[in-house]
Amino acid sequence: MIVRTPARILATRLWWRHALHVTKDPSHEAFLQRFSSYTLLASGYGLEPRSLMAWERGRCCVSEGTVRRVENRVPGTKHVFLLGCLLEPKRHLSAPEARRLISDYTCVNSSGAILWRFPDDVKRNVCGDLPLAWNDSELLAQRGDVFGLLAILALLREAMAAWSSHDDAQRHVKNLYRALPSVLRLPWVLPDIDLFLQCIEVLLANRKRLLSFRVAVDWISFQAQLLASGDEPESCDWVTDLRDPRCKDWPPRPVPLLPNISPLENYVRLPARSSSAPKARKRARILGHLLDGIGHISPGGPRGDH
Repeated sequence: MIVRTPARILATRLWWRHALHVTKDPSHEAFLQRFSSYTLLASGYGLEPRSLMAWERGRCCVSEGTVRRVENRVPGTKHVFLLGCLLEPKRHLSAPEARRLISDYTCVNSSGAILWRFPDDVKRNVCGDLPLAWNDSELLAQRGDVFGLLAILALLREAMAAWSSHDDAQRHVKNLYRALPSVLRLPWVLPDIDLFLQCIEVLLANRKRLLSFRVAVDWISFQAQLLASGDEPESCDWVTDLRDPRCKDWPPRPVPLLPNISPLENYVRLPARSSSAPKARKRARILGHLLDGIGHISPGGPRGDH
């Protein structure tokens, strides 16, 4: 049984929505027709509308086997599912494991250096024709696409696993937030913008003992970047260390981040309400009832009928 987590739910929803986007099928039914030659769902190979509805509502997660089968019919979709693997805080990836997870998109040159090798796409021209170095998260952020974001997440997980790479982790986190606006504004990502940000925050908070910093984001500037179009910003001064005095006046992240986007219910943390006073009164009432009950019990203990 696949355990549902926010990261796994996010990966499932992004993966199938991206697959539908890649095929350009006019409907879910047309998308499912691509897999009509498979056997029935009972044998574990088929797809049916109930699966898509359950994935969209967050009631179940797609299996890695289904991801591979869809990749055979719709190439260029499996990398989206890897986002959830890298965002899963309970998946304790070592540095070599983080590299192996995205090995399909790397190569080694004659000198033994690891380089990024992404599928050909229009964003490739942003960084020129030269392959990107493994640790160059700045140029990866300039790609402004899912491949660049996936690579930065892999670099971040590697740095978090290597205890001596705190400076690298801080640089990768800043470039991660720099690359986010261009990815979050994609039509198949936008519905899960709040869940995406929450998964990143949970990942960083879960591993904070391995990081020498905590991140602060100016969400007003982040929204402006999200709603803007065109080239990506050259600077990223709206992401900084929490100890930076500039961030004292920065408000917490609003939920939902955009007013016209409804977060996925039960998987997005809504703003906490102040409920300390009601809890105190409730505890006082419970304690009063207990004391009243004790007052009705005689020193010799409760009397029963004999």
